[in-house]
Amino acid sequence: VETPVTGPGTVSFWWTVSSELNADFFRFEIDQTVQAQISGNSSGNNIPWAQQTFNVPAGQHMLRWRYIKNEAATGGLDACWLDQITYTPSFASGPPYAQWLNTLYPASQLGNGLITGPDIDSDGDGRSNLHEYAFGGSPLVADHAEPLSPQPSGAEVFFDYSTDDAKTDLIITPRVSDDLSFWIDGAGEFVSQSAGRTHWRVRFPQSAGHKFFMLRAELAP
Repeated sequence: VETPVTGPGTVSFWWTVSSELNADFFRFEIDQTVQAQISGNSSGNNIPWAQQTFNVPAGQHMLRWRYIKNEAATGGLDACWLDQITYTPSFASGPPYAQWLNTLYPASQLGNGLITGPDIDSDGDGRSNLHEYAFGGSPLVADHAEPLSPQPSGAEVFFDYSTDDAKTDLIITPRVSDDLSFWIDGAGEFVSQSAGRTHWRVRFPQSAGHKFFMLRAELAP
């Protein structure tokens, strides 16, 4: 069993297993890292259930429950059970991206990574949730971002952009390419700061042929 979620939040579930002790395991993982595992209960019909609760960090994560079995022998019923999985997002107190989602989606959808994940295009306008967050827009309404406007200046070409000071979990990187295949990162020069935004200018040397520019947005780890 696996499901994508968007953190931060808390996952809770009940589980039990009837397997060969210390050989066959029922495991819970977050992003392929084992958080807990159980084995045993191989005799009798009174198999105890246990509740588990784990914190899920901010960002997109995969929750996975797996039964891992060796080939040596079989113990008990050789089976596992999982019930009452509950994921509770805590977006209101999370990082800025999570708080932004919290203002847009109902609580029943906040933890669903197939709806609120940064790479998901919720409204089908060709812009991911992260793109809407970084460059302005709503993941609930089809819209577009303003294009960059490069300006030639002597032996250079430059363009200006701005970032929202409140979005401290956002990394914006200007990039340039000659062929849309190989990209070179640039560095934004500070220009000014006003109304909660910081304004930048990035310069690249001019050369023959086409030049393509873009801003790359990433969530800070």
